[in-house]
Amino acid sequence: MSVTQRVIRLLTGGMVSSSLIFAFLLFAAPAGWSAASDRGSRGFVPNAYNDVCKAADQGEISLKDSVILRARLLYAPQTIGANEAFAPTAERPAVFEPCATGFTKDLHRVYPELSDVEKAWLSSLDPGVAFLLARKDQQVKGAAGPGPNALPNYNFEKEEEGKLCIVHYTTSGTHSVPNEVYAQLIRKYMDMGIKAMTKKHFRRAYHEGEADFKGKLHVYIVNSPGVYGEWKDITAVDASGKKMAGYILISNAMDDGSDTWQVKAKGTCYHEYFHGIQSAYNAWSKLWFLEATSVWAQCYYGGDWIDLNEVYGAADSVFKVPNDVIWKNTYRKYTTSALAFFLSAKYKGWKFFKSYYENSETEDDAIKILKTTIDANGSTFEEEFKNWLACMYLKKISRIQKYMPDVTLAGTHNAYGVDPTNATVVLTGANYYKMEPGEKPGTFIGILETTASKPEGFLLKNKSQTPIKFNDAGRGAVAKFGQSAKTVGFIVTDCTYAGEDATARAYKYSAIVPYVNITDITAESPIFSGGYSQIDITYDLLGTYPTQPFPVYIKVTEKGPDVADYVSGTYNLNVGEDQIMTFYFNTAYDTVGNYRFTFQFAVPPDDWEMPQVKSKGRCAVQVKEPPESAAPGTAGTDAPEAALLPAPR
Repeated sequence: MSVTQRVIRLLTGGMVSSSLIFAFLLFAAPAGWSAASDRGSRGFVPNAYNDVCKAADQGEISLKDSVILRARLLYAPQTIGANEAFAPTAERPAVFEPCATGFTKDLHRVYPELSDVEKAWLSSLDPGVAFLLARKDQQVKGAAGPGPNALPNYNFEKEEEGKLCIVHYTTSGTHSVPNEVYAQLIRKYMDMGIKAMTKKHFRRAYHEGEADFKGKLHVYIVNSPGVYGEWKDITAVDASGKKMAGYILISNAMDDGSDTWQVKAKGTCYHEYFHGIQSAYNAWSKLWFLEATSVWAQCYYGGDWIDLNEVYGAADSVFKVPNDVIWKNTYRKYTTSALAFFLSAKYKGWKFFKSYYENSETEDDAIKILKTTIDANGSTFEEEFKNWLACMYLKKISRIQKYMPDVTLAGTHNAYGVDPTNATVVLTGANYYKMEPGEKPGTFIGILETTASKPEGFLLKNKSQTPIKFNDAGRGAVAKFGQSAKTVGFIVTDCTYAGEDATARAYKYSAIVPYVNITDITAESPIFSGGYSQIDITYDLLGTYPTQPFPVYIKVTEKGPDVADYVSGTYNLNVGEDQIMTFYFNTAYDTVGNYRFTFQFAVPPDDWEMPQVKSKGRCAVQVKEPPESAAPGTAGTDAPEAALLPAPR
């Protein structure tokens, strides 16, 4: 039996009885039990409403069941028994959702699945829900319903009329305002917000209450525990069904006694009206970016920056849980405003979002709309997404720097040369690794091995916001690590978006800082011509994989009475300290004189095309004529054939 079936059976006994439903909903909550979160604290509070959204996102419950459960939590939390899965508790209140706009949008989406019993029950919960469902029945089924000038029946006796809005309120009962000034402030802030955002910038929202939806905005101050406000989409205003008219609900409990409550009230008015603006273009584009840009609007236009520290510090924010998909419908959606602020700073603020919403008229998927909008500005979504991740890691996004917490790191490394590590990243997620200098300076090399899913990696040097790309071999480098490069960020993501897909992408990552130093060269000298000199080079090769040889580019320059030349090549050398590589200098029978050798070791090798750490060492070998008594061929012993000088390149 589904959640919906259990609820309806519990509330109606299987019968369509609105009086029984209503009586049950008036059942009192147990003493000491909190029906909703305390708005005196604006930081995120774990709550049952958010858990329901999370369960729906993860496919654990259907969207319809999610809507039924959220309706109970919003309007009748006392109907949820203590033994039910999403029962509120003192530690997990029913609701903490700054904006309930997403609930109404999802109610529209599940409308075709609702039975008459379910619609009757939902209608009994709230006049706004009843108004919406009656309008839907009217538009979809041709049923008798509200007239073109109709509004929800909250039966409030007072109103405060402004130039652009009408605020409805009451001074008695559950929905009572604290005082008349409260209603006056909401009217003032709503008028200000409508004018600021629509005079020259965005399209005006469509307002319920007039047949042409061009009248004043209607605002209702209501008791909405755990919720600041809500834009309610009600009526489709064109054949596409994308443009929606609506009205706004504002909480009667914004005055929490703090010094900043009026700033919060103003920001909420701007936030909710921006949802109305969005619905004038396309009400059904993805919720996460609707909320991202509404948070941006409440700050950019409304000056309400009050809660950003708490919003970004929430447990499942894009800062705290970076390796998660960006399109969640949980509280996480508000934290994606960090992406909106990044795009606003880079692409001229409101102009970018105006283009975005114009593009949304033919597309619902937020990332696809972003692709189109960013392409028109001469870049790509993939490049800008990586630039955003860089700014998140460095805490460098204009206007919100002081509100940004540190991103959660997937790891910190200060020792290099470990074997590759297996990890996963999801689409639009990110793993951040902080790299600190080890014992020896050198070139930091990040290495990424991927499967067909192709996660991408890039590096950041110190505080630079410019991503250092990996090459086709899956390597990226930062020179002078441990010297001018004090820290390196190593970020792995997958932003090659074609559609929502939460499948984890596997990869292996490793980091090396190869360091080579020639510590000693010993050459056998003097020797007789026709013989050979054994040259032992002692070196340290560190910061690479400890269990396997590492390629070293070697160049040997030789100068003598009859020669000035060099040979070079790449050789896999053993790693560690005090390692020895042996060369042999062979001589002909007529070779006599002093021969000088310069050996240069470089890591990584030349064909990696990266900055190198180089070390040089020198030695000399004196070659003498053999004694006259020596028979031909006895002046020296031939060098071992397997250990000659590197072949000329």
